Amino acid sequence: MKPAIADAGLQVNHWNYASTRGSLTDHVAAFHKMMNAMEGINEVQFVAHSLGGLLLRKALADEGQPWRRRIKVKQLIMIATPNQGAVLAARFKDSEWFQYLFKGAGQDLTPGYTKTIPLPTMPYHLIAGQLEGEGNKKIPGPDDGVVAVSSVAIKSGDKPIIVKANHMSIMVDEGVVDYVIKILTMK
Repeated sequence: MKPAIADAGLQVNHWNYASTRGSLTDHVAAFHKMMNAMEGINEVQFVAHSLGGLLLRKALADEGQPWRRRIKVKQLIMIATPNQGAVLAARFKDSEWFQYLFKGAGQDLTPGYTKTIPLPTMPYHLIAGQLEGEGNKKIPGPDDGVVAVSSVAIKSGDKPIIVKANHMSIMVDEGVVDYVIKILTMK
């Protein structure tokens, strides 16, 4: 997605983090450090996948950060973000293997925790993936193999764009990339 956004004439900064190797609080602190170091930027738009959307929601709620006073956040695009929590995280949160693999981030994906993250105060767009057929039998309803379509909405009335894609391939799905660029380039 990054090259396509750059080809559309937008400046792109890709921030990568080890999502399963720390808690959401750890990742938010690292995100603020990166944003506080940015210079010459007056406005940003964020595109996030999965846990990244929760990370941004939590980070954007902290208006006391220096970068928040000097950089306007125009909008937020969340792709396959379990805003209502991930059923699989709730189901496996107490298992040793889940805790080993996902450290604190796994606990931060449970519905109980995601409900504590403040709602975005800026415009946002939601994209959900849906597998063909039954999807993951451990997740009730349509899903992308990891996140239920119903958990992508932030609040009642939200209508995510739904695409036929799995949780990992959704980021490179041509229709999703085109849709994200369309949103980012709208005046």
